[in-house]
Amino acid sequence: MQRKYRLQMGPAPSGGAAKFWNMASISEDEGEITLYGDVMSQQPTNWWTGEPEPGLYITPEGFVEDLAAVKDKARITVKLNSCGGDLYTGIAIHNALKALDGNVNVIVEGIAASAASVIMCAGDTVTVYPGSLIMIHGVSVMLWDSLNIQDMKQLMKGMDASERAVAEIYSGKTGLGIDTLRSMMTKETWMTGREALDKGFADIITEGEEDPDMSMSADRKSSMSTV
Repeated sequence: MQRKYRLQMGPAPSGGAAKFWNMASISEDEGEITLYGDVMSQQPTNWWTGEPEPGLYITPEGFVEDLAAVKDKARITVKLNSCGGDLYTGIAIHNALKALDGNVNVIVEGIAASAASVIMCAGDTVTVYPGSLIMIHGVSVMLWDSLNIQDMKQLMKGMDASERAVAEIYSGKTGLGIDTLRSMMTKETWMTGREALDKGFADIITEGEEDPDMSMSADRKSSMSTV
């Protein structure tokens, strides 16, 4: 019998949702992707009718195909607002965005938590506001099956490998060590936009038209203002 479980970073989405992302060609050189909602492994449907449930979600279904609208653009803006959800979906979307040839700027318009923080790290630049929220933590598993000791040991190995993979993604963005990041994940670390900038998860903080933007130096040891 096939074991039924879903590996995720964050609480399981409740109540279902309906597809919400948008990809648009802004100009010949610019594209825009909007990613709002829970990160889910597949489109939720009503048990009785089979119809899509209402709400907001981000799934892998059709995502790669929809990338065709922006894949040839030189500059791509990703507007992100998500509390996270399914880890494997988050990693897949991260990798799809990283594979784009153009420069990707991820803007955290609200929150990038859990699996959404993995998606966020696909940005060549990550832009935040002072009020943006970023959260990283360890993986969890939702189970609905009976398991023996060996099953649990195998599951724990998979969870550990998944956390190592996520820590590698975070390390590639921030330059922080794997052990440091896994400790942050274990503690469940919440960051404001400025704190994310200080730790290397963000590159630019936007504080308004009259205020200078803050960006990290190349060695990520200090922040600097840009006019």
